[in-house]
Amino acid sequence: MKTFVRVRTRVLPGRRIEVSDPSLPEGEEVDVLVLSASPPSSKSINLYEWFHRRPPQPKPRGAESWEAYEQLLKRERDAWE
Repeated sequence: MKTFVRVRTRVLPGRRIEVSDPSLPEGEEVDVLVLSASPPSSKSINLYEWFHRRPPQPKPRGAESWEAYEQLLKRERDAWE
């Protein structure tokens, strides 16, 4: 039988969290789900925003220039036919 225990605690020094409840038997394996009670920080951004904030990359990886990269793609496409 699964038991649900809700505990509100503070993050301790060293970013640690301590959970204690008398209904939990010692030595039993448990799953812990941590949800922050405070709203998300304004510092966090989603992946889409992160990509758009990055400066433009000077060249694609694996090629010396965009022209060389496009030539590689063209050769690859031509090989399919």
